[in-house]
Amino acid sequence: MIHELSKGTMKGVTGNTSSKNKQPLTSLASAFPVCCDHAMGSIQSNGHSLISDKQELKFCGQLPKVQRKEKRPIPEDKKDECYYEKRKKNNEAAQRSRYNRKLREDRMALQVLVLEKENSILRAQETEYLRNMLSASPFIAPS
Repeated sequence: MIHELSKGTMKGVTGNTSSKNKQPLTSLASAFPVCCDHAMGSIQSNGHSLISDKQELKFCGQLPKVQRKEKRPIPEDKKDECYYEKRKKNNEAAQRSRYNRKLREDRMALQVLVLEKENSILRAQETEYLRNMLSASPFIAPS
């Protein structure tokens, strides 16, 4: 369940607006100048690009794919005890890796929930503090 929540949380961030505060992602992009959305282009400040094309590719994970060697099936006569032992070990390692990745994602999803709760509490405290400050200070109307 937590695994599904983490995916749902990420879906809310990748759209045009954030699901919580309806703030456009274009305004959020300035907080994260290293990795930008390609739909927005490179982030600009005062008309100057902050990221070169090479940096944008490097930091946004758009590096070219490495060509893999073509897979060829192993002939039946070469499949001995050693081959099956290696396959068994590889399958177990892959299963452990998938399990550990799921654990990491679940922990991260739980951490996201905790941080979102903490963030909402802090926002409420800030709002209350600002309301108290405004109500305590006298309002002077412009003439």
